[in-house]
Amino acid sequence: MKITRSHINFLLEGVSLAAFSTLAGTGFLMKFRLPPGSGESLAVLGLVRHDWGAIHLWLAFAFLALMLAHILLHWRWIKAMAQGRSSKGRTRRLVVFGVTTTLFLIIMILPWLLRVELTERTGEGRGHRRGHAVIR
Repeated sequence: MKITRSHINFLLEGVSLAAFSTLAGTGFLMKFRLPPGSGESLAVLGLVRHDWGAIHLWLAFAFLALMLAHILLHWRWIKAMAQGRSSKGRTRRLVVFGVTTTLFLIIMILPWLLRVELTERTGEGRGHRRGHAVIR
């Protein structure tokens, strides 16, 4: 059996769905079953919130890689949709494509540009002993 582009696309989409579903599942697990401040006191399958956070992060990296592969696999289609077949609406499509791409890049880069500070925590604690980080 010859492996075609369609086979690769089908496999990529299946793995992407599994990665996204697992990413969502670990996010829900951390939000609702292992809330912030639970520290070492709560565990699921022997893993505490910090462990699940590490798994969640690596799943996010894997999902991003899969989405990059998806974009590369469909690049001709994306380019054709941005350029369009007729001149009617072409400028609008290019502007929407440009704005969407710019917003995506800003969202991906912004966390690396924000300054993180350690501040003193006041009031009741939620498992934090020395303070907490504030992103500004």
